[in-house]
Amino acid sequence: MGDVLRFPTVLVNYLQTKRRGQKGQCDYFAVFSEKLNKVYLISVDQVGTAKAHLRLAPVKENHERVRWAKDYKL
Repeated sequence: MGDVLRFPTVLVNYLQTKRRGQKGQCDYFAVFSEKLNKVYLISVDQVGTAKAHLRLAPVKENHERVRWAKDYKL
């Protein structure tokens, strides 16, 4: 199990080679971790336009922009 739960925030249509961000398409991402058997709910406005991650374990250096998974757990 890693220290970070990564997930895509973009829909890719390989047939048309288009990438589409989800802002305006949905309000939240529900992210399921099979290893942890937990679900996290995060607003589409709080993540990047291509990918995002939620931190599961402490970081070596203190960063203000860390998204802690525990804050988004259902």
